[in-house]
Amino acid sequence: MSWTREDVRHRICELYNGKSLTEVIGEGYEYRASFFYYVFNDPELSAEYARAQEARAELFADQIVEISDNEIDPQKARNRIGTRQWYASKMQPKKYGERITHDVNQTVSITSALEDAKRRALPASYHKIEDGPQVPEYKPYSPKVKTDSQSVLDDKRTFEGIETGDADEIESDDIFK
Repeated sequence: MSWTREDVRHRICELYNGKSLTEVIGEGYEYRASFFYYVFNDPELSAEYARAQEARAELFADQIVEISDNEIDPQKARNRIGTRQWYASKMQPKKYGERITHDVNQTVSITSALEDAKRRALPASYHKIEDGPQVPEYKPYSPKVKTDSQSVLDDKRTFEGIETGDADEIESDDIFK
């Protein structure tokens, strides 16, 4: 079947009335291919098709109340309402879709993390005084044995029970017994 632009426009008008796409264009592949060729290649028809789909979602949303009021079989009503709700939520998600709200009321302090990062990034000379020393304290080397001659003479030591005072009084025999 060869469609014209007017045939496609007429089918789009039927979508406005709530008919399904299958009802409007038929079951065959060639019908669908021809219809969508016109819709996708003509910006005016494409915009009209999108508006028809939105209008159909509005129509389904309106039918929900009518079905709930008039349908005798509750299971059938629930099924028809659920289908229309799903379709409307897919065609107009901003209006009929599920809204997920995120209510987060948590404050996070990153001050300590920032201070640690600064401490790692800056040289030791830039740190605060209360941070404490960053370099070990310098202690001069102090030998356990005094090496200058005056200290040796002033120091009273006992070598094997001999008290020494002056170096002149120490005899080699006293030391090497």
